Order: sequence, then C-alpha cells, then structure tokens
Amino acid sequence: PGTYIENVEYSGKNVVIGSLFLTTQDTSYISQTIIDGNGLPNVIQFTNGETNAAQLTGFTIQGGYYDGGNSAFNGAGILIDQASPHISHCVIKDNTISWYGGGICVWRSSSPVLDNLTIIGNTATNHGGGIAILDGATPIISNSLIANNTTHGGWGGGIYVGGTGAAVSISNTTIANNTVTSGYSNHWGGGIATANMTTASLVNSIVWGNTPNQLDDEFGVVQSVQYSCVEGNYVGTGNVSSDPKFTETNLHLYANSPCINSAHPDSIDSDGTRADMGIYPYLNDYSGSDWYVSVSGNDEVGTGAIDNPFASIQAGMNFVQNSQSVLVDSGSYSVNIDFDGKIITLK
Repeated sequence: PGTYIENVEYSGKNVVIGSLFLTTQDTSYISQTIIDGNGLPNVIQFTNGETNAAQLTGFTIQGGYYDGGNSAFNGAGILIDQASPHISHCVIKDNTISWYGGGICVWRSSSPVLDNLTIIGNTATNHGGGIAILDGATPIISNSLIANNTTHGGWGGGIYVGGTGAAVSISNTTIANNTVTSGYSNHWGGGIATANMTTASLVNSIVWGNTPNQLDDEFGVVQSVQYSCVEGNYVGTGNVSSDPKFTETNLHLYANSPCINSAHPDSIDSDGTRADMGIYPYLNDYSGSDWYVSVSGNDEVGTGAIDNPFASIQAGMNFVQNSQSVLVDSGSYSVNIDFDGKIITLK
C-alpha cells in the first residue's frame, strides 16, 4: 500500500503487477495502492505486444494528464497499443487527455481483457471520456462500472468505438451518468458512441442516465443489445427500459429493480439465482418458500425473510419462484403488479 508517483511501462514483458489484493483478495488494497502519473500521460503503458499473460490487478490509477497536440499520447490513464493484457480489479479515475481515452485507450489491433474495473471521473477533449477503442481494437469488458466520465467536443462520454474493424463486447456492466458536453454531426453518445461502421455488443448490462443520450451510432446501425436495461427503449431480446432503481448512495440496485433476475436466462449470480443486469447484483441468502413484504421493510438490505422483509410488493415478485407465495403486511403500496408468467400466490 502507498502512492507511487511514476509511469509504468511493461516493455514487452508478460509479467504480473499486483497490489496485495492479488494474494489476499482484500478489496481495500485497491484504494490503498495508488499509481499516480503526476500530470504526465500514459500512467500505465502496454505498447510492445504484451499478451493476456501480462496482468495488472488491484490498483488505483490516477493523475494522468496531457493537453497537447500529439495523438500518440492517447490514453491518459492506461494506453494499450498493439497489445492484449489482462487488467482487473482496478479503479481508473481522474485522468484527463486532449485526445482519445481519458481513462483507457485501446488502440491498433489490441484485444485486452478488462474485468472488474471502476472507470470514473475521467475526461477527454476529443472522444471517449472513459474508454476509447480505436482502429481494429477488440477488447472484452465485463463486470465493470463506467460512470461520471466526460467528453468535451467529441463523442462517447463513457465509451467511444471508432476506426475500421474496432469492436467491443460488454457484459454485466453499468454505464451511467457519463456526459458529452458538446459534439458534432449530432452523434454524441453520452453512454456509448460508435463510428465508422464499428460494433458494440451488450448483454446483461445497464445504460442509464447518460447525457445527452445513451447509445449513438454515426451510421444509424442498431448494435447488438440483449437482456439489458437501456433508457429510452432499445431493440433487442430481453431488454427493458424501466428505471433500474439505483440506490441513492451508489449504483447498486434496490430489491424492486426491474433489472433483478432479468439478465440472460442461462446466466447465474453467485447466490444461485438468475443473473441481474449491471455490475452489482442484489445477492440474497434467503431461500424460503414465503417472501414477506411490509411498509416497514427495506428494499436496500432486505432479504424477504419474515424478520427482514422487503418494502415493496415488486421486490417480492422479483424473487418469488413458481409455487411460492408473497405475503404482504397491511399498508398502502404504490405499485403496478405484473405476474410475468409466474405461477405464485400473492396474498
């Protein structure tokens, strides 16, 4: 643990750099172990053909900055250029670039694996406040949060995909509250912007609250979006457009969220139930046949057990299974109820 003022270059070495999170799985080490670029770009560099065997895990990456005219300095926080590392369990925050990729730039035929990342508060003047994916790059992003990033004057507050052959595959990720302050050609993409016939595929994810819009494509291509919650409707199997009901303190889900138990039917959360959409599943260790609801209950930490009831009928409907019951205490509940094909008892 500590703050390290430096820029780290892997130099073609397929090595693992990790905080004590790597050996302990204690997530507190992620915020305690900081690599700070101290106003220089590319805090971390993978630019010499590194493979997935090159790993970075368990750090906070911050302080990358560049405000000049050289596009070679894409990626204020992390630059991945013609390399395919595995980056996991990192926070990439407060990095700023005048070109592409405030948090991360994935460039030129790179295919990195990016999982369990928190990419927040980064800024790009051109494209991709959170992540820019360019020129044949094909990253895989999973179990990540991309939020509160900003692009000034370009596209893609959260994610920008541009350049021939670029594509991104996204799963179990929440892309929220990202912003494009001004753009051009009316293609902004507060959440995700794709250009030059590039592609983005999303599954089990949430795209919500981005400004001025959620997903935007330069050529009007309908991207592959399935079993995801997208504000303003989006064509695709299993998609929902209802408010995901984020908690007030973070982007976790309340128990009455339409995103709970609504991801792809073949995907399972760690509590053994059908997966939830987004990065933060509502995990529940209660498994009774009766699910309890009370006006004095709680939809943030409730389990539906008799001694820890939910606060809303919809929460009970989210968790109840066929042949089970939702038992509702007296009180007034503002809700519209959809049995959604479940053969259950509500009483």
